[in-house]
Amino acid sequence: MLQNIVVSVFIHKVDGLSEDQRADALRDINFRVTEELSEAEIGIIPKIQLTSVYDYSIFEALSIVGQKLIPELLSTFEWLLNAFKKSLRYGSRDVVRCCHEVLHCY
Repeated sequence: MLQNIVVSVFIHKVDGLSEDQRADALRDINFRVTEELSEAEIGIIPKIQLTSVYDYSIFEALSIVGQKLIPELLSTFEWLLNAFKKSLRYGSRDVVRCCHEVLHCY
């Protein structure tokens, strides 16, 4: 059961740190989290990411988590996005409106 669990740790607001400080923080937190999980005899390897609101990193990190949570829906999203793209090309407002409403729900 535990092999299906994914632990994602976001280290946020790293934009004020230098590259060396970021690397040190990542290494230190990775070590501490992994050590705590190991001491608790939990066989999970955490995925640790540095994030910031001033670049794409927070969006990328959340996207990765979302993709892992809903893998069965990715093909549906891809189909909707392709339909949306085609409808924009051909100017079909009904399809654009429908796709937009469906995508907006997610």
